[in-house]
Amino acid sequence: MKSRFTLPPFLFGLFPVLFLYAHNIKEVPIHEVFLPIVLVIVVTAIAQWPLSVQIKDARKSGLIISLWWILFFSFEHAVNVLDIDGKALAISLLGIIWIALFVIGTLLILRLSSSLKGLNLLLVIVGAYLVLFQTGSAAWSLYNRKDITKGQEVAQQGTTPARGDLPDIYYIILDGYGRADILKRMYGYDNSEFLNFLKGRGFYIADSSYSNYCQTLLSLMSTFEMGYLSDLPREYGWNYDDRYALGDKLRKATAIEQLRKNGYKTVAFSTGYAETEFTNFDYYYNYEGTISEFHKLVLGATPLWRIIDPFMSPYDMQRGQIEFTLNLLPHAGDDASPKFVFAHITLPHPPFVFDSVGNAVNPRIRFSMADGSHLTRLGLTREEYIKGYRNQLEYANRRMMQILPKLLDRPGRKPIIIVQGDHGPGSELHWESLRETNVTERFANLNAYYFPDGDYSGLYRSITPVNSYRVILNKVLGTSYKRIVDRNYFSGWLAPLDFSEVTFELHPEWLDSSTFK
Repeated sequence: MKSRFTLPPFLFGLFPVLFLYAHNIKEVPIHEVFLPIVLVIVVTAIAQWPLSVQIKDARKSGLIISLWWILFFSFEHAVNVLDIDGKALAISLLGIIWIALFVIGTLLILRLSSSLKGLNLLLVIVGAYLVLFQTGSAAWSLYNRKDITKGQEVAQQGTTPARGDLPDIYYIILDGYGRADILKRMYGYDNSEFLNFLKGRGFYIADSSYSNYCQTLLSLMSTFEMGYLSDLPREYGWNYDDRYALGDKLRKATAIEQLRKNGYKTVAFSTGYAETEFTNFDYYYNYEGTISEFHKLVLGATPLWRIIDPFMSPYDMQRGQIEFTLNLLPHAGDDASPKFVFAHITLPHPPFVFDSVGNAVNPRIRFSMADGSHLTRLGLTREEYIKGYRNQLEYANRRMMQILPKLLDRPGRKPIIIVQGDHGPGSELHWESLRETNVTERFANLNAYYFPDGDYSGLYRSITPVNSYRVILNKVLGTSYKRIVDRNYFSGWLAPLDFSEVTFELHPEWLDSSTFK
């Protein structure tokens, strides 16, 4: 029986998916590439079979579908090259041109009278080269991926209290939540209502706090390791950028393992952000109404997202993901054992999908989780950033003022709660330039603690997250961690371990070494 399939359409459909995976492999788990691959294969097979029967030529049908895949995956690239994103008329005209190219190309293919055997072989060779090159590149990266989870020993253990005496611990990260003085000076926002609410409920506010690092992954790693990451560039190189491997180290960090070894059950929520997906926790609540960051990337590389956007917008998915965590947070992980609950909530961080009271907002630019200069390159102005950030900050405050009383007013032993910004906002963040970055804005973070006993003697106004769990584990597990010097390090996106210390830029008064303690 004569074959109804040829290789070129499969190869040209798979190449863009493999290209995106190979170029994002350091941030994407391998299993996420399987679904797009299967979809490309299934769609190609379903399209080529009836088309081959209809035109009675498998090679011509293969050429037509190959042309389709090339145009399908190149449209958004053309939009970016022409810099017309957000310009509806220009995009519509480009769409008409792309449709015309497909129609004209299809008619020319149908009019070809030769057997096309030579052209088909050429396309097989080209397509196979493209696919094998990307596959080989990805395989080489996976083969050379280093296991960086080995390193620091799990910290010394103290005399553990009886399990019934251990308080629940809630660690709530409000991504990009800035410090009050920065919010007032740069964003014109008076955050005293929320801070007074926290103080009224017994929280301690470290009102001179800075984050230790300017990126979520690095900030959380140093927090949970209770130390700095200077050993990583020394061991793996300053240009090491495998964020997925770094995420593995985060999921097995010292403070987390210390709590688990002492009887804590761990609880986490999906975030849609691969680096902070704690799927290894005892309770992992996964929001089913969204797709992964990589799948959004693949979808965004095609015009399909523009078609389905009114029905299944990635902005809707983002809202659903956030609301899922906010709604479930007061009820998650109910268990007789003490629990450690980690909630990474992408508020007030971009994308700006809520107004100040929680109504839906869809930014005019393409969906992205980017911040700082990566976001402004997509067309968001600084004025739009400030407005969107303020709205989401106010909404985050509203939800926290609803959630925190539910945690604090439960019967039984009161929990320990940390509400913290992993870093500050990024309206003046330049990922490629420390000189052009407003480091005070980026590092000045919210840092609030609630201890049931009201004893905050281990805390101080300028405490940074790297010391948070030193204090908490001493209090809860009876360990004997000493405070370490609070330092701050900037690094760009492309080289996250290329650290530049900015401690003295943030604290010029510490230049007098006698005060740098």
